[in-house]
Amino acid sequence: MAAFVFKRSDDMQYCSIEYLNKLLDKKLPEAINSGFQLDTYKEIPYGIQLFFICNGTKYILNLYYTEKKGLKIVSNIKKPDEKNDILTNIFSTNTIEAFFTAKSKPKNNEALLDLSGLNFNVWIGTDESGKGDYFGPLVAAGFIIDKKIVREIEELGIKDSKKITDKKISDIAAYLHKNFQDRISICEVPPDKYNQLYTKMIGQKMNLNHLLAWAHARVIENLLARKYKVEGAIVDQFGNEKYIKEALMERGREVTLIQRPKGEEDLAVATASVLARERFVIRVNELQERYGIVFPKGAGQAVTATAEKFIEKYGKIELEKVAKVHFKITENVEKR
Repeated sequence: MAAFVFKRSDDMQYCSIEYLNKLLDKKLPEAINSGFQLDTYKEIPYGIQLFFICNGTKYILNLYYTEKKGLKIVSNIKKPDEKNDILTNIFSTNTIEAFFTAKSKPKNNEALLDLSGLNFNVWIGTDESGKGDYFGPLVAAGFIIDKKIVREIEELGIKDSKKITDKKISDIAAYLHKNFQDRISICEVPPDKYNQLYTKMIGQKMNLNHLLAWAHARVIENLLARKYKVEGAIVDQFGNEKYIKEALMERGREVTLIQRPKGEEDLAVATASVLARERFVIRVNELQERYGIVFPKGAGQAVTATAEKFIEKYGKIELEKVAKVHFKITENVEKR
């Protein structure tokens, strides 16, 4: 039986097309041999929908797959049904999982250019830093890359900023600012401004993803104003793509936007990750010098203890200048 080949559409940008095509190629013949007739199929947001008929009963399966969450199957049959169990089990078995887990990773990022389903020649990568840190700003950064400089950027040892030291990040960022400044844009939201924007957005029934989208969109718009003929933008996924699309202005809506899990596997996103983290670390260091307190990263117990210490020394109002006060940490500290 010929394979069904789904191509990436706007509704399927988060899912792995390769996985779903392999799954269908392997499993449809098995389903047919088990007595299920495939009536029709269609693409749905994040996956595909299959319509089967068996003994006069219609069975509908929604198949979703992302690298981050894996395979998810949703059936229209809610009550016990032996045939439905057989059909669901056919598609939920892991006979093709080894194909993906055993695949070796590309040796260089030129092989990663097509991760989005598109092969850009010039594109933007964006990422943020500070989202999960109680102390310090939120920083979004973007970087324009093209195939001409892929090798040079690779040789810097760039990868997700969470996997390299602050010293290495500083060295890489210094090189990037010196040699590629016209390809860089950074949007900083200091704690006091962050708290104001967050409060305003909550009042408008919005959430943190809207704030993140606004920061990413500003970076993308700034870079699109440069001399480069950008074809698309890849964003490390933090929420529904609609948030960024809605935040972009006219110029930004003219380029292809891809938001995907593990976006840092793309070289442009990884570079943006390094730039965002470097600026975040700089601003936290400045706050530490100003207040004479070491601000731990993240949002753990050490952070809570430091927040208590800070309030004792400077008061609750001043806390808004160094911390994202909507975190649960603030409420916990204020109760003590």
